Amino acid sequence: MTPKTGPTDLEIPYVSGGSDITISANYEVFFTATDKINCPVTSCVLSAKASCGTPLVTGGNLAIGAASPWAIIGKQSVTTGY
Repeated sequence: MTPKTGPTDLEIPYVSGGSDITISANYEVFFTATDKINCPVTSCVLSAKASCGTPLVTGGNLAIGAASPWAIIGKQSVTTGY
């Protein structure tokens, strides 16, 4: 895998009854799988920076798709922090 610099310091505005917003359509915003045939990406989780494998605690504001290409979704209807 080749890491990339993805989005940083993203704010998700609260919208009562708001729809979800796509932050990233797929994992390739953050890294490139260089050998998709012999070494495919078979799972993907959000992790805290410098804590690979430790699930990221998001307060419900972020979600990741259940299957490839693992879109990252921002939930606008979560009031945490407001």
